[in-house]
Amino acid sequence: MMADVLLRLAYLTGDNRYRRPADTKLATLASLMEGYPAAFGHWLSVAAFSLAPPAQVAVVGARDHVTTRAFLDVLSGSYRPDLVVAYSPSSGNAPALIPWLQESVLHADQPAAYVCRESMCQAPATSPADLADRLACRRLTDRSAPGERVRWWSAGGSVVSGSLCTSRPYRQ
Repeated sequence: MMADVLLRLAYLTGDNRYRRPADTKLATLASLMEGYPAAFGHWLSVAAFSLAPPAQVAVVGARDHVTTRAFLDVLSGSYRPDLVVAYSPSSGNAPALIPWLQESVLHADQPAAYVCRESMCQAPATSPADLADRLACRRLTDRSAPGERVRWWSAGGSVVSGSLCTSRPYRQ
């Protein structure tokens, strides 16, 4: 549990000093996890989280706003072990501890959700359906060659492109 929380804290804050003890513990247990995977289910989940950058989602909007509640319902409605979520009730009120949340703002004075991967954020999602679609996309390749389009796959397994699953950053 400690390693899981420390890794998530590292992704929330951008501070790798939280990551080092988690990586040390994972390295210590690696041979045991390999030899007895059924006994280390949660640890294997933590190891997977450690190896693949999670999606980061910033939700901005008043907690009692219907759209904000719907965004939070999408995020909590299914098991998403590869997700880090941060919330701020309004623009400019984000905790200083979470730098990428500070850049997330209301969209036309309405709640918005920003889906980010590896410090690149897409344009704000303004509806729960839009947020769900964006979360369904996963990167096919970790790195692309210069000039190569990054390909994404949807939860259904089909390769998708265009504005839904884009690698173009909204902001950095």
